[in-house]
Order: sequence, then C-alpha cells, then structure tokens
Amino acid sequence: MKISADVNIHHPINYTFLFPEAWDAYWYVTAGVIVTIAAAVGFFLLSKRYTSGVPGRTQSVLELAVSGLRNQAYDVLGSEGMKYFPVAMGIGLYTLLFNVGDIVPFLIAPTSSLNATLAPALFIFVLYNYIGIRKYGLHYFKRFLGPVPAMAPLMLPIEIISHIARPVTLAVRLFGNIMGGGLLLLILLALVPIGFPVALFFIEGLKVVLQAYVFMLLSMVYIGTALEDDH
Repeated sequence: MKISADVNIHHPINYTFLFPEAWDAYWYVTAGVIVTIAAAVGFFLLSKRYTSGVPGRTQSVLELAVSGLRNQAYDVLGSEGMKYFPVAMGIGLYTLLFNVGDIVPFLIAPTSSLNATLAPALFIFVLYNYIGIRKYGLHYFKRFLGPVPAMAPLMLPIEIISHIARPVTLAVRLFGNIMGGGLLLLILLALVPIGFPVALFFIEGLKVVLQAYVFMLLSMVYIGTALEDDH
C-alpha cells in the first residue's frame, strides 16, 4: 500500500521480493501461481507415495471424505447431475488451495483478492445457466416468471436480481471471510506473538476448509436447481 511517492508499507508476512513488479500489479495472480505449483508438486509426491494396493490411514481418510462428498452431491444433483460433480470438486479444490495462504506463514491467500473469488463465481453462474438452457431451451426462462402468470411482472425483476446476486454473494462471502481472517491474524500476531494467535490458527484452518466446502456446496445447489423441472 503506497502512502506517498517515497514511502511504501508492505504486508509483514509476504513474498513480494520474489516478483516485485508482478506483485505490485497482480499480486493475487502471482500468489495463485505459487500456490498452484506447490499444490501440483505436492499431489505428484503424494501420488508416488500412495500407490500400494493397501491404503494407509491418510489415504483411507481422504477416500472417506471424497465418498461422503460424492454421496452428498448425489442428493443435491441427482443421478443426471452427477456428471458435473468433478466440476464442483474442482471448484472446491481451487477454493481450498487458494484459501490456504490465509494460515501459512510467508503466504497470502489469493482469495483475499475479490478478483480471485469472482472468477469461479462467474464461471458457476455461466455454467448453471448454460446447463439449464441446454436442457430446457428457451423454456428455461419461464421459471423467471414465477408459478402464476399474473405475477410475472413482479417475479421477473426479483428473479433476475436474485440470479445476478448469486455470483456476487459467492465472491464477496469468500473474499470477506478470508481477508478478514488474515487481517485478524496479523493484528493478533503483532499484539500477542505467543499463545492466543497460535490457537487462532487452528480456528482459521477450520474456516478455510468450511469456506471451500460452502462454495462447492452452493455451486452444486445452483447446478441442481438448473436441472430441476419447474413445470
């Protein structure tokens, strides 16, 4: 953050020295690239480690988590929508990885930028409307008119606003939670370096996972509603 032409104040925990010029203009892109590379290397190493026929404890826990998410996705999307489950999982993984910087020293979460949260939110917005139009054609837009034709003039603007609000609320909710949590950690670390901030890291870790789960779940809900037959 620039105070004047000669004075700069930088985030106390960052890696701006790695890419100073790119960081000034597109810090969330730089952070995202670093997180993506680290995640790719980490997944590659894990794939090499867990190749035996007998799953270990960690692999069993991960398989159980994925199985639970798949079962929940079936309840939300139905059998027809399960082909979009990998998309929802990808969005959830993207959100989780980009949230992790909120609790890792020397990292900044890319999702503490509204640009990084608005991109997947807009993707889901375009995707679920495309799915609905592909299945129902122009009849998809009849749901915007409400169940009673006489109420169409009232329901149409309400439905349009509610649909436009979906990507906005998805993006702003994630951005606000991650940005606020990161600032709170920095303030507490500056005031009380030992003790309470350490415990807060665990709470922030749960929040990071929860926010990714909520983003993924709402994405599945929007896709599921687009597949529903309102007639």
